[in-house]
Amino acid sequence: MSSGVNSQKINWMEVLLGCLLIGLLSLSLSLALNFFRPSPLSLIPPFLSEPSYQQIDAKEALETARREGILFLDSRLHSRYRRAHLPQAMSLPPKDFNSLYPLLHPLIPTGGLIIIYGEGWGRPTEKELAYLFLKAGVARERIRTLKGGFRAWEEGGHPVAGSERR
Repeated sequence: MSSGVNSQKINWMEVLLGCLLIGLLSLSLSLALNFFRPSPLSLIPPFLSEPSYQQIDAKEALETARREGILFLDSRLHSRYRRAHLPQAMSLPPKDFNSLYPLLHPLIPTGGLIIIYGEGWGRPTEKELAYLFLKAGVARERIRTLKGGFRAWEEGGHPVAGSERR
């Protein structure tokens, strides 16, 4: 009994290779068109292509905080900040910069350092936040990122605040 349907076997390897070829051709064409644009689109986020910001380790950050005005900023998600953070830090994820910076600006110590930290691994939110401060007009010399991020601070036995502090 024949159903009248052409029962050809699909060669999935050929389909997969065809899709891969189309994808590679599309990528090549888009990169070539971008290259020849009068103002090409950046292929990496600007905060990753900026020169690195000066880093400061936890011990030096604590010593400097005792001597002069420093603003510690936690660039992680608010939920991570609530669980655990540096006692004197304020939460400012990069995605909230535009809405919170006008409120935060008066709290920034004049001429003092801004020390920004993230997780210490994964997505470099501290670099992204540092870049946003730089774009807002804060001098690069005033911006530091905490070497090793929150992880290094905590592993160094330094004080931690929050709902899950140790």
